[in-house]
Amino acid sequence: MADHQSRGLFHHKKEKEELVGEGGACDSAATHKPVHEQDSKADMKKHSRNQHIGQAGALLGGAAALYERHQAKKDPENGEKHHIGQAVAGAVAIGSAAYAHHEHHNKKNAEKAAKHHH
Repeated sequence: MADHQSRGLFHHKKEKEELVGEGGACDSAATHKPVHEQDSKADMKKHSRNQHIGQAGALLGGAAALYERHQAKKDPENGEKHHIGQAVAGAVAIGSAAYAHHEHHNKKNAEKAAKHHH
């Protein structure tokens, strides 16, 4: 146990490579999927996750824009500041929505590539 703790944080990958290299884990090729299928599924997961991040950013940007609009009406002394904040939050919402749309298309392309490899 002391040996495991003394290795630090960045040696976990080497331990996994050593375990696979010792011959126990990778004996049968029939149980493993081809590399291109794993890559396609990983790409689909990655693009799906990034799409959700873009959607969340769009939602938060829209909410911030609405909040700044409300603050501009509520606090007319600092209204100009809130209008600028509203414009910035709106731009963030539009940019995030565009990113989500982009990732949606990338996910669709990864799905087509996965079907093509079958």
